[in-house]
Amino acid sequence: MGYNFTLIMIPLTVILTILPIIGIIGNSIMVIATFKAKRFNSPCHVLIALTCTADLINELGQFPFVVNFFTNTTISRTDCFWILSLSLFAAAIASPLILTLGIDRFIAIKCPFRNSFGLQGADRLLLQNLSKFLDASNFSLVELQYRFHYL
Repeated sequence: MGYNFTLIMIPLTVILTILPIIGIIGNSIMVIATFKAKRFNSPCHVLIALTCTADLINELGQFPFVVNFFTNTTISRTDCFWILSLSLFAAAIASPLILTLGIDRFIAIKCPFRNSFGLQGADRLLLQNLSKFLDASNFSLVELQYRFHYL
């Protein structure tokens, strides 16, 4: 289908190969550093490591395109959805994690003494439920979009 544009697609394919590799290496370093170094074991650093893990899994979703392009093969939309479902799930998780991280840093700046002891009670419960709701709603929207457009 798109093989008439092979010369135009080669720079895109190279970019979609090199940039995710750099991102995977960088996110892997962040995750390893968070769990190896004792001073990076705070809740904020663990949240950053979770965000890096979700981003790492999301970047793995670039490689099926590259493999299909270079092997000159095609797959059905259903197979493509299942191949990319883990990457879509990671993308749906990464956005609320970044939002939660931003809220945590905002609270740390506005209430530095309260945040030094960690979030307590209602504040912690609010952030946990907000992130769970956003995770579930994000992935549900992605799934519904797929079902309405491709099935």
